[in-house]
Amino acid sequence: METSGYVPVNGLEMYYEIHGDGEPLVLLHGAFSAVGTSFG
Repeated sequence: METSGYVPVNGLEMYYEIHGDGEPLVLLHGAFSAVGTSFG
């Protein structure tokens, strides 16, 4: 299962992706980096 989209969070449009099954894992990257460079 793969799902993605945007949800409103405190006045911002937050992008999310859901991949696979099981317990959720939240990945938060730091300033001036992206998911690909931090978690690639």
